[in-house]
Amino acid sequence: MKPSDRGYVGFIIDASVLIDYMKRDITVLTHVSRSVAPIHLASPVLAEVEQISENSANSKAIHVVEPSLEQVRLAVERAGRVSFQDRLCALMARDNEWACITSDRQLRSFCKGLGVPCVWGLEPLRWLVSRGHLTTDQAIAIARQIAESNTFITSQILARFRRQLGL
Repeated sequence: MKPSDRGYVGFIIDASVLIDYMKRDITVLTHVSRSVAPIHLASPVLAEVEQISENSANSKAIHVVEPSLEQVRLAVERAGRVSFQDRLCALMARDNEWACITSDRQLRSFCKGLGVPCVWGLEPLRWLVSRGHLTTDQAIAIARQIAESNTFITSQILARFRRQLGL
């Protein structure tokens, strides 16, 4: 199912997925934000990711957004195994009816508790293949490059991704 089929009005991205795409091909996120649904980045997450500035993020169609004071308060109060920035992403997603792009299992679990839909970090590549922005080979190459620096993207995940692409 495409994200628009599920009614997503936007996405919020966590730091780890943002860094994965910054290391390999950030234009993937630009294309998703322009052709699927806008991608948002919480300002505290931006502060955590030193490799990108607000101007650079905005120029790549990644919209830097400020949390409300209430969202910050709730994120602080809900201390636990999920980082403050991740709790904030989930709360902002809930309040704005966005889906969260993350491959972090703890964040996904926290989102589930809030009723926030999540999509895996490689999922944007599939959307772009289905829309003709990437070839299957390009998507697989980017996924492999991400896996080289992200040990959480296992050979099993890559195999599942290939199957999802119809290979």
